[in-house]
Amino acid sequence: MEELVSSHSPELKATIVQAGAGTGKTQSLATEILRVAQIVEQASKRTPRLVATTFTERATAELRERVVQILSVQAEAPLWLKNFVQDTENLHISTIHGTLSLFLHRYGSLIGLDPDFIVIKKTEERQILQKALRRALSSDEAFGLLLDHYSFFELVDLLDKLVPHQRLHKDNQRPALNWEEH
Repeated sequence: MEELVSSHSPELKATIVQAGAGTGKTQSLATEILRVAQIVEQASKRTPRLVATTFTERATAELRERVVQILSVQAEAPLWLKNFVQDTENLHISTIHGTLSLFLHRYGSLIGLDPDFIVIKKTEERQILQKALRRALSSDEAFGLLLDHYSFFELVDLLDKLVPHQRLHKDNQRPALNWEEH
């Protein structure tokens, strides 16, 4: 594992840990989070703000639990550190998607992104397309003629390719950001 903090100053460096199952990644990361938090707090005399990202929700939950578990057996742990591991504002452990979403919600307005945006999964987007197609097919006989030539799911696939995938404001009417302008 790369050294996160130099001995000369509390300068942080990014670390990537890649190893197989059962090799101690979670334990190492949890220990490192606590070590770095203590070094930063000692150097700055303020509660640190740290971000740890994982790829899965399961790994995120395990890392959170392990940080608390390690600290719970340390009777001499300072109160600020015990509070730190419970404070998601100062210690943000999340999937990479959750971390990026947090940053976009906080700072996306700087690039014109609506702060109330939501991210949907591809499966949710497909369900929305299916619902819209069903509504169109049932409301207008002319659309129903398409089913003479295409299956329902072929039409959904065509819609998926034809519909511009724009991000909408919470009113679902206006684009949250006109990507062509930025």
